[in-house]
Amino acid sequence: TTFVNRKMADILGYSVEEMQGQSMFTFMDDEGKEIAERNVERRRQGITEEHEFKFLRRDGGEVWALVNAKPLFDDQGGYTGASAMVSDITERKHWETALVQSEKNFRALVENINIGILLHSQGKHEFANAQLLRMLGYTLDEFRNTTMKDIVYPDEYEKVSSRFHARMRGEVVPSTYETVLITSGGRPMAVELTSTKTVWEGKPSGMVLLQDITDRQRAIEKMRKLATAQ
Repeated sequence: TTFVNRKMADILGYSVEEMQGQSMFTFMDDEGKEIAERNVERRRQGITEEHEFKFLRRDGGEVWALVNAKPLFDDQGGYTGASAMVSDITERKHWETALVQSEKNFRALVENINIGILLHSQGKHEFANAQLLRMLGYTLDEFRNTTMKDIVYPDEYEKVSSRFHARMRGEVVPSTYETVLITSGGRPMAVELTSTKTVWEGKPSGMVLLQDITDRQRAIEKMRKLATAQ
């Protein structure tokens, strides 16, 4: 580990100085080490990818993260390592587990979580939690009168629609990806979208989970500009 920012150190409960110079395996359990070894080989092949990964905190706790990993090469094309943007998704993993356990837990959880959740059935928006309504600027009654086309940025609609319906048909497509929505006031909003199938009030439904990633996108763009300047 040659560089760690303060946020990454805080996520795992270390100081920056304690993490730098350590083997990356220090922060993984045995299963994670096996996965990481395979991932390193993919980086050597020049593969950039985003995946979920479980880290170990200093206190022994688990941290689930979304990792955007990119290989690094020297001027001669030799592999020198990898860089990664890491986002803590532990809270999301916890409520995903709760959703599977019971609809009762679902109802209690969705109104108190800081991720937007909507349920979609037969072309209608059946439900939106308080966080999603705040994100998009609707009341629940207003939102129920919208369609997917009303809330998805026009250039993104075909991608979102095709992936959502493919997912509902049981096809293997990416369940999590980035896209752009439109608020009630017409403002575009970058989000991370996860879609899955569920049952709502006894009916097969689609569940969409949305997280505002505008700040993350700005940070990535800033890092890209700094890297280009160097």
